Amino acid sequence: MIQPQSITFFIDRCLGKKSILDILRVAGISVEIHDNHFDKGALDVDWLPQVGEKGWIVLTKDDKVS
Repeated sequence: MIQPQSITFFIDRCLGKKSILDILRVAGISVEIHDNHFDKGALDVDWLPQVGEKGWIVLTKDDKVS
């Protein structure tokens, strides 16, 4: 069983930096944001594999993730 503390959510740029981040962190959930790891113009094909390798769960509203 996966423990909640072992799950990290990765917030895509399209969701912004504050409200979702703050809500998840207040709830004690591990969160990473795009701009702390990648350039603002990073292509999906560049950052998605790296995030996947870390086992992070991507939160996005981008329906064109490629």
